[in-house]
Amino acid sequence: MMTISDDEKQRRHDYGQRQYRLMLERLDDFLTERLPLMQTIGDLETLLDVLEDEVDERWANKFSRLCNDLEVQSPAIGSLPA
Repeated sequence: MMTISDDEKQRRHDYGQRQYRLMLERLDDFLTERLPLMQTIGDLETLLDVLEDEVDERWANKFSRLCNDLEVQSPAIGSLPA
């Protein structure tokens, strides 16, 4: 069995935190209309995929399903009046 050093644990933690911050930035960019919905969804899914092993599987599955739901509904969302 391979033991993970404290340095590696910290590196993984820091990496994961950066990915979560990027997710928040993408959501903020969407909410302030700097990023279109489909690009936001794609970026969020990519950031979820590159997270390393500290992700709660139930949360990740729910997050992914919500992104998929948004993709399906995006044509209807895009046609809503501003």
